Amino acid sequence: MIKIILLLLSILPTLCYAISEQTITVPVVRDHAGGDEGHSDTFIYTAPANYSIKSFEALELSRFGDATYTPKLISNNKLEIKWSTKSRTKKVAGVVVDTDTAELKLDVKITLAKIDPPQKQVESKPTKPPNNINSDTQENDSEINQVIVGIIVTVAGGLILLIVAPFIRRKIHPEPTKEEEKIVNSNWFDSSDLKKQLQEKGYTFYWSNHDSVEENKGKGYEVIFDKDESKNVNYKLVNKSGQILLGKINT
Repeated sequence: MIKIILLLLSILPTLCYAISEQTITVPVVRDHAGGDEGHSDTFIYTAPANYSIKSFEALELSRFGDATYTPKLISNNKLEIKWSTKSRTKKVAGVVVDTDTAELKLDVKITLAKIDPPQKQVESKPTKPPNNINSDTQENDSEINQVIVGIIVTVAGGLILLIVAPFIRRKIHPEPTKEEEKIVNSNWFDSSDLKKQLQEKGYTFYWSNHDSVEENKGKGYEVIFDKDESKNVNYKLVNKSGQILLGKINT
């Protein structure tokens, strides 16, 4: 029994270290600029209580045109990312002949480190002088029992924390929903349950060119997604011509 306790005690620091850090992926921006327009914003991530940001890594999902971003750790628990996109049209004799669009899809992978709370100082108590040999033996046995109990409690607490840590982590930092494109045709969408469900809510639909999506959003349209909750993915519907399916509710 004692050998098992000592073995568990020897691996406890490794177990505690394994759950003292966690890595999460946080979506920063999904932006597309077309025409003569530009977008910019500042993304700020603040670590949860008792955690600091140990490191971070920008993950570019898509980036083209005049799209920039600047990450900066402004404190041990706060990350700032400034981003911008700028689109420009090319005109000949006042007629638009080309457009340099810009797009930025960016996530950030952050490693969080647990901050240990300050240790409380334990006030030492004066020891009593031994009265006799029997009392010494009893006190020694009592101290050994307390040590064993303390080891068991510490190991059990570490194992319980190791088991529940993944569930706590998923609750505090749920995995972000991924966004991907699905190539479809009109026949597939016309016969889909997705169209029926949206039509019941009063939606009408429109296949938009990529450069016109933002303009159509200003007219009340929104991008239609086919959501797959089992894979935690939202699929943007795109036809073979590269047009994106939009929809809006008629009032």
